[in-house]
Amino acid sequence: MNGIHLLDRIDPNNAFVTELANAGCLAWRQREHIISLGTSYDRNDKLLEFLTRRSVADFQKFINVVAKEQPHLVPLLLPEGGQDVLSHFRYNFCIFQCMLSVIKFAGECQKQTIFL
Repeated sequence: MNGIHLLDRIDPNNAFVTELANAGCLAWRQREHIISLGTSYDRNDKLLEFLTRRSVADFQKFINVVAKEQPHLVPLLLPEGGQDVLSHFRYNFCIFQCMLSVIKFAGECQKQTIFL
């Protein structure tokens, strides 16, 4: 799975984010925060941040909502042939967490000036 491609392709419209909250993979407070953001990039960034703080079971709920609401993204989330899907979900969840850590670290580095 390529998290950057997923980040670029999710359509974080209100209906999608509401479905995520209805499914229980986002809290309603998180839904409200995401909807309040202006750009799709900011919404997706916050969505992925929230998802990485949830459980593997919540990530599976996310996959189910994506399959229902934005099925064209499913190939980015599933292993080839759909084999051993649960292990792949766990792997993708870990990738999301790592990707978020790298993005946060890069952002912090940009904020700081390093003097040599």
